[in-house]
Amino acid sequence: MSSRYASHLVHQEETPSHDETTTLMKKTLWASLQVRWMMEADGYRPQGSVWGSLITACGKAGQLGSAEALWLEMHAAGVVPTEHHYQALMNASVWTFQVLLTAT
Repeated sequence: MSSRYASHLVHQEETPSHDETTTLMKKTLWASLQVRWMMEADGYRPQGSVWGSLITACGKAGQLGSAEALWLEMHAAGVVPTEHHYQALMNASVWTFQVLLTAT
């Protein structure tokens, strides 16, 4: 991975609180989506592993709707889902539910 893409990675050195963790996950998701858009702008077509990672990031950020939207985009791009993709979508459902439970 070139430094152009790696420079968008988010790092956290201290153990964050729940709210900080949720915020960090959302920032990480946003950074991941930015990298995807940069890759596409440079003419790179996301492969299956990229889609799985993005769906996973959506779930960890509690963004099930975004995970589902990426799933549909992945299908439209002609990527055939693997076990990894199905697991990522299922985990996104569970993580989103957990984020909602701990937020109340």
